[in-house]
Amino acid sequence: MKKVTLIVRQTEINRMFPNGLQLLLEDDSSILDAIEVADKEIKKKCGNFPVKEFESLLQMVFHPYEDRFYKQVAVQASSKSNPFLNLREKS
Repeated sequence: MKKVTLIVRQTEINRMFPNGLQLLLEDDSSILDAIEVADKEIKKKCGNFPVKEFESLLQMVFHPYEDRFYKQVAVQASSKSNPFLNLREKS
């Protein structure tokens, strides 16, 4: 298991989680897995997803038919050994 902090800069979500969402994930989890867990935490705290016109964080950031993040979405991750991991590129 690994502990991940997911920071969402969108105003309504950031107000509810100003220090980010602290998530516990399996070691082989992807960013999409982290977003799925974050959606559960957001809905648990807020009842409904707090951003009008959207039902989830995943819906806000990921294009399901093209299997990619929307271009206007900034997605970053880092680790102790690598200060920047490119999450847009498929491995």
